[in-house]
Amino acid sequence: MATIVNKAPVFGLASATLVIRDAAGAAVSGYISPNLTDCSLTHTMQVDKTAGQTGDTNMLVGYDEKLELSLSYICQGTTIANAKASGRLPLPLAEVKVSGADVFPVGSFADALNSPADAASGPLWIYEGGGTVELSATGKAIGKMTLHKYLGITGATLPAITT
Repeated sequence: MATIVNKAPVFGLASATLVIRDAAGAAVSGYISPNLTDCSLTHTMQVDKTAGQTGDTNMLVGYDEKLELSLSYICQGTTIANAKASGRLPLPLAEVKVSGADVFPVGSFADALNSPADAASGPLWIYEGGGTVELSATGKAIGKMTLHKYLGITGATLPAITT
């Protein structure tokens, strides 16, 4: 735990945990939330520009607002088996529930980092693939994955995952 003097920083992930969900929305059996070390949160949207008769942009149309959360973590647990379980990467298009992170708004997202308490009540974090687990001879495995949160994808619209 940090001691804070004079200023109030945002720790973001200090108490955060991850839960990987299966196609039925249940927590994946045996998954252990890893030691989250840092993240990068990116806010984007598609923007179409229209030029007027003079060639200068005179209209912008924005749509498909989303967040990308790139996570880095140490695969560790109370046992070697738990450490290996914490390095598990989800199936592509699986939901990954984030909870316990600091709450702050970004764009149209009232709580940028955390998943909604009820999956049908807000946007979900979706894993689209591309994660890595870097192994080393020193015994410390580092995992990385990027999650995506779209305004239009909630628990009611999440597609079934087939394997």
